[in-house]
Amino acid sequence: MSDIIKTPEAVEDADGVIAKVLESIMKQGEVVSDKKSRQGDFIEIRNLQFALTNPHKRITTNPKRPMDLVSAIARFVWMIAGSDRLEDIAFYQEKVREYSDNGLSVPGSSYGKRLFEPQPGIDQIKACIEVLKDNPSSRRACAAIWQPIDATRILSKDLPCAFGINFEIRKEKLYSTLVMRSNNAITLLHMNLFEFTLLGEMVAKELGIEYGGHVQDVFSMHIFQTDKKKAVDILNAFEKMEPYEKLYVMPKMPMDPSPFEEARKLALLETTLRNHNVFHELTNLDDHLKNAKNILHPYWFEFYKVLAIGVLIRLSKFDEAQDLTYSLKPYFKLPMISQLDKLKNAFLKKSNSTLDMFVDEENSKFEKLQKIFSVSDEKKNNLEKKVTAILNQWNNTHIKKLTKLEEEKILNEITERFVIAARSEQRPMDPSKNSEDYLEISKKEVFDMIKDIIKTR
Repeated sequence: MSDIIKTPEAVEDADGVIAKVLESIMKQGEVVSDKKSRQGDFIEIRNLQFALTNPHKRITTNPKRPMDLVSAIARFVWMIAGSDRLEDIAFYQEKVREYSDNGLSVPGSSYGKRLFEPQPGIDQIKACIEVLKDNPSSRRACAAIWQPIDATRILSKDLPCAFGINFEIRKEKLYSTLVMRSNNAITLLHMNLFEFTLLGEMVAKELGIEYGGHVQDVFSMHIFQTDKKKAVDILNAFEKMEPYEKLYVMPKMPMDPSPFEEARKLALLETTLRNHNVFHELTNLDDHLKNAKNILHPYWFEFYKVLAIGVLIRLSKFDEAQDLTYSLKPYFKLPMISQLDKLKNAFLKKSNSTLDMFVDEENSKFEKLQKIFSVSDEKKNNLEKKVTAILNQWNNTHIKKLTKLEEEKILNEITERFVIAARSEQRPMDPSKNSEDYLEISKKEVFDMIKDIIKTR
């Protein structure tokens, strides 16, 4: 019984979560026979818990388990809209139709409906924010997803997999904890990480603080026996991944304007994009892009562009979809580039009208991306030399000296930031001061980082 009390395994990025969870299932999971399930027997680990320590690394990049970015953003927007309408989400994920009891709604998996308006005028997330504004130390900022009636809906195809979410402020940062009764490690885990860490960051920004991380506690973390080979392929692909494939880091969400106001604007614009313009074959896309750009903060406008790419693919406007893809910021552009051909082929073959058909992509586009977005060893070495010289200047001119461990931490963080910046063509410290050399760094920028580290001693 010594293993009853445990600390959740800390993982920095979503890819790392997928890798550790699948490895644990394959090595330690127990096979459960299920004669009544639609998908049959499964391999399970019970009461599994993990912590995602850098929620900005929420985009999975494994070529055998990449992020279906269009569907992931559509799921997030569907959540924010508080919708349970089947057609609103089936447009992007056709498979959802299999889980509707009446062909009109998805009342169980509609987490947004249950969180934002389970009854008229009741907004659980707004209430959580108010609780934490009143008392930052509160343990009462909890929102329920599972409802008592769900225990009686035995024959429904659509029971919520999530029980509820909790928000806590500790050490001046917000942390979220999602409790789930069931989580499929292959088909849904990566989507849940994406949508719920975005929600957690929205709550944090609404409170005016940073988002510290996300914990997930799952009663049954599993894969189905029929997906066992797929799990092995995903794990093997992790061993072959290049370091750059793990750098799809989303920027921090802006606090101003309100993230909830911006996300709701995005949801309204998505409705227009999907319902109004599909019937006109999106002939006025440029006008709608300009309108959305004027309405949304640049951070949120990138989400809109991904949704527009999804609509263009549905209309077989592949050239326009490709052009819009190359206008995205790198954290969205890189995964979308690798998905375009697969999505195009799925629609040309008319095998399925869903946008989540690329999971088994055999011919990864990562080799192409590596050539396009690369930083030479010479540039990285020059950056390291310059940062090291600035660190020496600090120690020579300041009373509070840096330890060797702190110097190494700063050097590694700056190198990673600027390698990403070279791909995004935006300086990480001060984006307004762009230059032709995105690996350029000033003494002030390094000194500012040193001050932040010393404050946390």
